[in-house]
Amino acid sequence: MQGLADDLKEPAAAGDPDIDKSLAEQTRKMKVTGKRSSASYSMSYTYPYLMHDYVMEDRRYCSIDFLVPTQAESNFKPAMKNNNIFTLATLVPGVFIKKRRLLDAHADDAQVNTNAHKVTSFTETADAVEKDHTNPITDELELIGTPQEITLPFACEEEIIDWECQLHMSEENDYQEELDTNVYFNVLSVDLVSVEKKKKKKRGKTRVIGSPIRAETEDEGMEDASGDGGNGGNGGDGGNGDEEF
Repeated sequence: MQGLADDLKEPAAAGDPDIDKSLAEQTRKMKVTGKRSSASYSMSYTYPYLMHDYVMEDRRYCSIDFLVPTQAESNFKPAMKNNNIFTLATLVPGVFIKKRRLLDAHADDAQVNTNAHKVTSFTETADAVEKDHTNPITDELELIGTPQEITLPFACEEEIIDWECQLHMSEENDYQEELDTNVYFNVLSVDLVSVEKKKKKKRGKTRVIGSPIRAETEDEGMEDASGDGGNGGNGGDGGNGDEEF
């Protein structure tokens, strides 16, 4: 009787920190074969990453490399939340919540069929995911959870300079031999630039001016030559000559 009484207890009030979860990681209570059970799911990714900053051409840059699933770059949604936080959301492939995936994985198990409890509970959970992640406006399924957030070492421009998916051949030879094909791991690389432009330092320089002593001597020689020209001939003509120069 005590167990039955526990089952009939009212659920915790909204706002309880133990059950107050985000949409992407919420817990849904569902009826499975006449018994109360708990089904939970998350459509959020959290990736390992490497972040480093450096100076190039008098600007400060920040690069972040994420180890991500090997899938199309269109499934990744990198963005700046503000000047100090970078976010990365990932679209989950729709096949992940398909009942067919579970049936194919257990094709050799006669006990796992469309009527099995395992398949029934999986289907109910997948239906809950589809309901929660269907856009009410476009009626399209959008399996995107809470973005991963990275705090940047300094404020960066909101426009991402560049990002790309880099496929590297795996060094796990045993795994490649088992699959009989080349296996790649995927690195999503992002480049950001600081909002502040580094002030250029004034650099020293050298100019060739000439010799002040030689210049002074040459000036005196020119004055002497000008004086000699003035004494010879008609002074008026000399004046006219100066004007012509």
